[in-house]
Amino acid sequence: MFLDLHSDLGSSAVRALVAGSAWDKSEAATDRTIAQFRDRDDWHLYGWVENGEVVGTCGAEVHEDFVVIKGIAVDPNTRMRGV
Repeated sequence: MFLDLHSDLGSSAVRALVAGSAWDKSEAATDRTIAQFRDRDDWHLYGWVENGEVVGTCGAEVHEDFVVIKGIAVDPNTRMRGV
């Protein structure tokens, strides 16, 4: 199931996936990225949920005429399964 993750931004699974999609995987960089998804109306984080667990994320900055993908990640244990 594909869901908006705005209410789950603090979960450890979501944080790990956001960090996994970034060049800078530090906690400080992850905190800054999570804050952008939390505070900016034009940043959206969506996730793929299987058996109640977030196993993939896609973050985007949405503009009127285009979208900028901010990061895509799939849990390492779920990769190669079509997520």
